[in-house]
Amino acid sequence: MPVHSKYGLGSRVDDAWQGGCLRRLALIALGLAAGAGHVTPSPAADYPSRPIKLVVPFPPGGGTDMLSRTLGNELGEALHTAVVVESRPGAATNIATAYVANQPADGYTLLTGTVSFAANSSLYKNLPYRPEQLQPLALLANSPSLLAVRADSKFQNAKQLVAEGRAHPDALNYASWGVGSSAHLAAELFRQTTGSSMTHIPYPGGGPAITSVLAGQTQFVFSSVLPVQGFLKAGKMRALGIAAEGRSTALPDVPTFNEQGIPLVTGAWFGVFITAGTPPPVVAVLEAGLKQAIGRAQVRQSIERDGAVPGYVDHVKFAGFVEQERQRWAAVIKAAKIPPE
Repeated sequence: MPVHSKYGLGSRVDDAWQGGCLRRLALIALGLAAGAGHVTPSPAADYPSRPIKLVVPFPPGGGTDMLSRTLGNELGEALHTAVVVESRPGAATNIATAYVANQPADGYTLLTGTVSFAANSSLYKNLPYRPEQLQPLALLANSPSLLAVRADSKFQNAKQLVAEGRAHPDALNYASWGVGSSAHLAAELFRQTTGSSMTHIPYPGGGPAITSVLAGQTQFVFSSVLPVQGFLKAGKMRALGIAAEGRSTALPDVPTFNEQGIPLVTGAWFGVFITAGTPPPVVAVLEAGLKQAIGRAQVRQSIERDGAVPGYVDHVKFAGFVEQERQRWAAVIKAAKIPPE
């Protein structure tokens, strides 16, 4: 059964004014000529007139879910409506993605999408949807991957770990939360970039994967900051490197891989998708609402505390980014000889 979280409406006068302004974007999108005497009704003239559903492809409580709840609250205030966050986990995000792909193209059902959307076309022979059934709407945040080991690991930096893998091909193993997961793909990209050797040990979820490192069953894991942040602060794990252009504000003492001579920049990203064919005026209203939501200081601060980097990218550039990601991960998956299911 889906898990719902409903957000109430703000009652401030400025919220009502902002909501009205966003609705008026529909009229701008119509391209009305000055002085025109007749106006054709727009599909977005009264949009939104009912609650919007934001579907999350992961269980409640995880990083994507928490980001979606924060976003849902702020988007609801920006558009002066209610946003319902609905969790539909399972099948490597394919359940939620297929659900949104088959909804009416009216702007009332959105999807929080991640790197899985770009990778799954190379990991599965028969997806329960066609990727072109979904339209990228906005990219909102990136969460760089970091390499974490147990606190008492002999490895003090990423180069030492790479040297071990090169010298002793069977010495290293790493955990992930499943074949084709972001943790698996990041580690594969690391392996291919460094020419090191390591063995993949998949687990049924992020919790068990991280626990395996803490228990000494595996030696390292690639993760976004949030799932391991508590263990890092408690001194139970150490981060050897982060796959970002610059250091994380959440973990400023962790060096980037680039600083260590390893050209690796990768991680999870979070964006919003909508059913393809949604009218452009509706898309314009949603884009403006999302841009306003991600621009609010409390949203950006919340994202940064979790180790991610907030930033708005519109639907045109986001579509190009998704296509680049699809090609990138297709090449990594092919080189890793991961057979499609």
